[in-house]
Amino acid sequence: MKLGKLEKQLPSAQVNVTLPGKLKGELDSYAAYYQQVHGEPIGIRKLIVEMARSFVEADREFQTWLKRHSNGTGDANGTAAHPLVR
Repeated sequence: MKLGKLEKQLPSAQVNVTLPGKLKGELDSYAAYYQQVHGEPIGIRKLIVEMARSFVEADREFQTWLKRHSNGTGDANGTAAHPLVR
């Protein structure tokens, strides 16, 4: 079979944070910039999720650490491995 076994996705979780006013304003401006570049609006929640995802995926040192501590089956705390760990 060409299709390998699919990784189980972790359930979504809600995280509540309070942003400093300046950062909130900058994120609003970034959302406006996104809309100008891509021609469609993006909500600030989606923007924050995509920024965090992109940041974590791009952190090579963290990805290396994650691979070392996951053993392919779970992370250091025994929870399911991150779906991006290869």
